[in-house]
Amino acid sequence: MQPVTATTDFSGSALRRCRTARGFTCPELAEIAGCSEAMIHVLEQGKARPSVPLLCRLADALGTHPAVLFTGVEDRR
Repeated sequence: MQPVTATTDFSGSALRRCRTARGFTCPELAEIAGCSEAMIHVLEQGKARPSVPLLCRLADALGTHPAVLFTGVEDRR
């Protein structure tokens, strides 16, 4: 994995790719990650960045490393 230094590189499109690849709907991911469906939508649209705790919960729910949700980092699992 490449090092990630700031949440400014968070990628909503990477979140959407991971979510759809794992077969989750927005409501399903929101419930598992403990946030609102609206939050998932604004994150995927790039209108907000997650807090570090939310980022970790999203990655855990998606079965991936938090760095995968950043621009330019690939999931090599």
